[in-house]
Amino acid sequence: MTREMLLSIYRKMVLIRTFEEEAEQLYVEKGVLGGLSHLYLGQEAIASAASEVLRPGDEVLGTYRGHGHALALGIPPREVMAELYGKEGGVARGLAGSMHVIMEPKRGALYSTAIVGSHVPIAVGVAYAMKYRRSGAMAMVFFGDGTVNTGSFMEGLNMAWYLKAPVMFVCENNQYAEFSSTYRMLGGGSIAGRSRALGVPAEVADGNDPLSVLRGLKLAENSVRKGEGPALLEAITYRSKGHNPYDPATYRPKEEVDKWAKRDPIALFESRLLSEDVLDTDLIRQVRDWAKEQVADAEKYAESDPVLPFEDIIDYV
Repeated sequence: MTREMLLSIYRKMVLIRTFEEEAEQLYVEKGVLGGLSHLYLGQEAIASAASEVLRPGDEVLGTYRGHGHALALGIPPREVMAELYGKEGGVARGLAGSMHVIMEPKRGALYSTAIVGSHVPIAVGVAYAMKYRRSGAMAMVFFGDGTVNTGSFMEGLNMAWYLKAPVMFVCENNQYAEFSSTYRMLGGGSIAGRSRALGVPAEVADGNDPLSVLRGLKLAENSVRKGEGPALLEAITYRSKGHNPYDPATYRPKEEVDKWAKRDPIALFESRLLSEDVLDTDLIRQVRDWAKEQVADAEKYAESDPVLPFEDIIDYV
């Protein structure tokens, strides 16, 4: 781990947090944005660390909770914010909205979906194409804990094992599938255990610690890059807010919420980097100010950006 890599992860985490806090305001308090959105608050460590593992040629597939992944992959905040606003400068020209922002192939963001689990078999197909072409690349597919109870997850995992496809499965286990506790509905009680039962090696990481996530991904990556087939990382985390900005999340016990609030990923990482002299108070302030400037600029850009002309819509079908 170099100092620059640590700082890169930290900057991404702070940018994601700042962006998502403003997005929440735009949906709930300011009423500027409408429709559904799913924020990445509390899960910043996972995407920020995972992006450091990727190489040119790798492809990422994600879900509707994708703002954090898009920003971690280097998609400009302007493009992500403009997509939330439904404007022409957005990732998908404003035609897809919040749930489809991981869509910029030139940056390795191949595809995102709002249909739970549907992208897992697609990721296997992408990875098999990479193997067929001997490109040396891998596919990385993000999904939540709710996905593991879908048939497409089990079929995709089994096919990846059979094809020895170079795909990295990254489960962001935030412990709630929409409004339901994951462990009340998870037969066998372990996501990593399900993966191992199908012959796919699995690592478990602390999803609130980017270094734990990075270590788990590196261990899993060794087998994937060597052509030994797929691997899975289960990153155990906790979304700090509800399923969407309008969800008060009253179904979660207060004691549980308070316990996880003390394990805020940014606060924990800041403390560690301060103790190791990677960060100081001045640098923390600089990073926070930079993130605020990025988000303010993105919001200003999105507000003034035009909507795609109606007659141009056919060009994107």
